[in-house]
Amino acid sequence: MGFSDKGYWLVLTATVVYAVALYAVLLFFTGFPQIWFGADALPHVVKVEILKSLGLEGFRWFPTYYFGNPHFTFYTPATYILPTAITVLFDLSYLEINVLLNWMILISKTLTFAGVLLLVNHSVKSSNKHMSIIGAGAYLALSPAILEPWLWGGNIPEALTLPTIPWSLLVIDQWITTNKTRFFIAYLFLSTYALTGHQAVGALSLAASCLWIISKRTSLLTRLKKLLVATTCSLGLSAMYIIPLSYFELSTKVRPDLVERLPFTFQLGDYLPVITSVEVPALGKTTEAYPGTFLILFIAFLLTYLKSAKPGVNKRAVLSLSLLSMMLVVHFMMITLFNQPWVAGFHPMRYFTYVVLFSVISLGIILGEVGKRGLTIYFASFAVFTFLFLALTPHYEVRIAPTETSPDTVSYVDRLNASIKLNGFRIGVIDADMFNTISSLGPTLYTSRGYYSHGILFIDWQHWFEYELSQLSKQPRSFNTVMHNLDWTAVRYIVFSTDDQAYSTASTVFQRLGEASGFTFFENVYASPIAEVVYDGAVLFFGDREGYDVLLRTVALSDYRSPAPVLVWAVDRCVDDVPAEVLEKFSSIVLYRYCYRDKATAFSLLDKYVRQGGWLFVETMSSVDESSEMPQPLPVSKTSKSSVEREWGFTTVSHELTRNISANMFSPAVYDGGPWGVSATGREALRQGSVPLLVSGEKVLMVYANHGRGAVVWSGMNLPYHALAYQNIQEANLLRRLFSGNTEVDKQPAEMKRESATSITFNTPPKAKGLIFRERYLSNLVFSWKADTGHGGLPVFMYGPGFNYVVLSGDTQTVKLYLSDGPLRTASIATSLSTALAIAAVNLYNRRTNKKPNPA
Repeated sequence: MGFSDKGYWLVLTATVVYAVALYAVLLFFTGFPQIWFGADALPHVVKVEILKSLGLEGFRWFPTYYFGNPHFTFYTPATYILPTAITVLFDLSYLEINVLLNWMILISKTLTFAGVLLLVNHSVKSSNKHMSIIGAGAYLALSPAILEPWLWGGNIPEALTLPTIPWSLLVIDQWITTNKTRFFIAYLFLSTYALTGHQAVGALSLAASCLWIISKRTSLLTRLKKLLVATTCSLGLSAMYIIPLSYFELSTKVRPDLVERLPFTFQLGDYLPVITSVEVPALGKTTEAYPGTFLILFIAFLLTYLKSAKPGVNKRAVLSLSLLSMMLVVHFMMITLFNQPWVAGFHPMRYFTYVVLFSVISLGIILGEVGKRGLTIYFASFAVFTFLFLALTPHYEVRIAPTETSPDTVSYVDRLNASIKLNGFRIGVIDADMFNTISSLGPTLYTSRGYYSHGILFIDWQHWFEYELSQLSKQPRSFNTVMHNLDWTAVRYIVFSTDDQAYSTASTVFQRLGEASGFTFFENVYASPIAEVVYDGAVLFFGDREGYDVLLRTVALSDYRSPAPVLVWAVDRCVDDVPAEVLEKFSSIVLYRYCYRDKATAFSLLDKYVRQGGWLFVETMSSVDESSEMPQPLPVSKTSKSSVEREWGFTTVSHELTRNISANMFSPAVYDGGPWGVSATGREALRQGSVPLLVSGEKVLMVYANHGRGAVVWSGMNLPYHALAYQNIQEANLLRRLFSGNTEVDKQPAEMKRESATSITFNTPPKAKGLIFRERYLSNLVFSWKADTGHGGLPVFMYGPGFNYVVLSGDTQTVKLYLSDGPLRTASIATSLSTALAIAAVNLYNRRTNKKPNPA
């Protein structure tokens, strides 16, 4: 294919006509380019604006999303590089960013159109080439589904990566035909951009490329070699994104659900617009408007072609792409007819963008081989469908994102901006539209949510926070839980929908700032800042993830008083994994569902801790010691697994820990309709000086003892889980008293300087034992937070529902907290670089040895 090819000039002419026509239509009917196309347009613009303020480190970490989030570990990064660079270069506002993206997508659509026609031109060798180009171009231009990612969905990354599909097929075909390295390099660039630009586009582009290679008329061995080289190199170059994404998806729950289902069943009136682009008003339909295509016309010509065409390379190519297209159609029918699931985040409406793309390429090839009679039938049929389309166009509504922001909203966001920059607080937002508005006006503001609910660290705690905040009017449980959560998360400002039922309660609890854009702004005057140093009152928890979750939720039930307890989890460490000098930095230690490497060593550490003045609470039920010999410092020498039937029948002693405690405050001793399991002891197993606090019949279930300068409380009744299971506030209050004693929380704001998205410096005063940083905790094979004083590292544990707690060494010091690449991320980057170097080395070797370049 060269510039002298008449087909090339026809493609160029058709592309110019298409681009001008599309621009004119958008300008005349929508107000392009200022219009905000699609429901998701604003969130994508906001991401570019945030990246403008964060720089390159924003591709590793978003401090502003979901309490901190490695956003582009999950979300594809490639499509944001160019718009962010242009935005930084010209200092664009978020309104100007939207205009930029609209122009980029218009160019992208034009490139998609050109790529399809060039591929048809390259594939068709008959005298019908010009007619096949015109027929394919008309089909593509008049199929609304090709514009779905932009005009309906506002899925900007998808719209910007769509051209990679036809262009990848074009260059890979050239590579197979000519064996020239430049086409192979071009393919790798396109495939890598697709895989790191949008997950669906990347997967379908790779699948189409593989099918195209298989369909070519070469030896089976050659096809297999080229298939292996193309896929291996594409995946290798994309490894720096694919490997961390796969790790998080497989090892952590980072999205609400992997699949979704339609909430309704389709009617006949829904299918006709999809497959014919024609609507019959008399037929019933749902409220969904699905952008369509002339699919029925393509299917008719495909069946005729497959029946009559001679075997050959083009027939195999048509069959391959048609198979991919029909698989999408069949799955769409399964979803809409039988309510089958689809992959979360990739709505079946969007299938038809790809159905159109693959169908029009196949159709262009078909039209090149059907003969003049077939062309006549096609264009006559197409004219009929076009007339019907113009007369009976379905009511496709271009979705316009909300763009008008009231002056009051701007005023409130300016006020929040100033306060948050000064004091380091966060905004609690549940509504997605208001989040987008706030983020567009203040891209550096710390918020409690993000644009899209996938890739969320600690998703269960995220949903817990949002659910409880939405249930604030349900006193008293929700109020206690909300207040604890707001304290733990540094949320000072809260935005509710004005008609939300929480409004009446919130207005009596928080300071009401006012209303704007259908929302009410409140201030939580008890909020703690994002960074604090702790002098006393921190609690270190040893146990598994489930045990820590139970403890958090149970404490959140208890009556709130400011400040909330400083709960710190040793994150899957066993008791004897933490040295004594770290243990002594905590006022109390809790053991529940815990572990140890060596029992004697673990309890020796705890014995020393308590003798030096520490407070220890041990719950042995659901632990390794629920039926075991128990060493010092525990006040009991032995436990045994047992159960209590229905009623506790408690007797208590007069003690500070059990003041105002009576049997009436406890919920029944029932689990799943049966008895409640306990880890009990007997009076004969009590050590000298021990005080039995709760006794059920002959079973001693809770004991207190002084030990050295400290104290120990042992429980075997599984109080944390019992209180949570029955939502018993009084039991939760008792638990707080048992693990903290009379120790009060003593903390104050820390001086914090954010140097970048992934590097923060704190100045910590003398005698401070810990540093709270209320941004999401990470410690895995991809990323980990590290703390450094310049003279050595410091332990980083988890604080509250998924934040950071740095154990300080005790001297006045500057602490740097930074996000470090884990071994898996390092390996993934090395894989991408190694693949690139290997490709370069092979090509250089081929050049120097004067061999014909052959990457396969």
